[in-house]
Amino acid sequence: MLNVKDIMTNELAKLDKITQMLSETRGSLYKAETLEEVVGVMKKASAIKEMARAVDAGMAIQNHGAEIALLAKRKAGVFLGQLEKNEGKVNRFNSDSMRGNTSQFAEAVKDADISPQDAARWQLIASVPEEKFQEFVNETKEAGKELTQAGALRIARSERKEHEPPTMPDGKYRVIYADPPWRYGNTMPDYMGAQEDHYELLTVDEIAALPIKHMASDNAVLFLWVTSPILEESFQVVNAWGFKYKSSFVWDKVKHVMGHYNSVRHEILLVCVRGSCQPDVKKLFDSVYTEERTEHSKKPEYFRNVIDTIYTNGKKIELFARSSAEGWDAWGNDVS
Repeated sequence: MLNVKDIMTNELAKLDKITQMLSETRGSLYKAETLEEVVGVMKKASAIKEMARAVDAGMAIQNHGAEIALLAKRKAGVFLGQLEKNEGKVNRFNSDSMRGNTSQFAEAVKDADISPQDAARWQLIASVPEEKFQEFVNETKEAGKELTQAGALRIARSERKEHEPPTMPDGKYRVIYADPPWRYGNTMPDYMGAQEDHYELLTVDEIAALPIKHMASDNAVLFLWVTSPILEESFQVVNAWGFKYKSSFVWDKVKHVMGHYNSVRHEILLVCVRGSCQPDVKKLFDSVYTEERTEHSKKPEYFRNVIDTIYTNGKKIELFARSSAEGWDAWGNDVS
């Protein structure tokens, strides 16, 4: 039977081993020269962190592993950002790249076994200035709190908020298509792929306060993307923007996303009208459309084609757009 001294000796040996492994892993990170090598270091550091947690090694040692993992994610984010820059950001994750686009970016991500969500998160973490990142790490450690990816992402989003939003365009629009970054009242763990990992979120009040009412024509139509959890609150935005609900489309995304009350596989596109704005072309599309989802929040081009088909007259604008489309004005942080 082990006595207290033997137990303490074993525990100290475990701590020494973990500390040594962490030191070696940090050294490997500095030497890593490829995306795959960096991802390998990140996975090893994360595993050592969990080992430290399992043997109750203390928060300081756990955070040592977490810090190395975050540094690896920052380094991977730099690699990924450089690849996108070199390709003019043409080959970002989309339905084509998910089906085997042979760009350097897509190939590197595939070889390193990185998901689109992780690629986006790590680039966001890499965008935090070195001084701000180190300040976050030091303050978290000094407070005795756990160092997490979620915390690093909050700092990144906070930094991004300091930039001025794009100016709203002038003119009146007959057709408005919007996919707001809704902020939900609940929080999700890292593995849930929370939307905050991908873009800055806005509260319902912040979205409702946007001057859309003044940019809509007296007779206009609004196509507004919402999800089930935010459905009731979304009507505050519809009313504040000067519209009335008329109908809806449902996008069956095939792949499920975990919810609190059911496994969710759909989103809703509300059709709302100001004044009188029935379609120019009397063609009725099915209210339910099925297409497997790809990258986070990306909507099928099918719905824009529906809008273009039935509304042929008047100016059109997409709000919170990620890219430009022919015949449309676009407003959003991701539109150059």
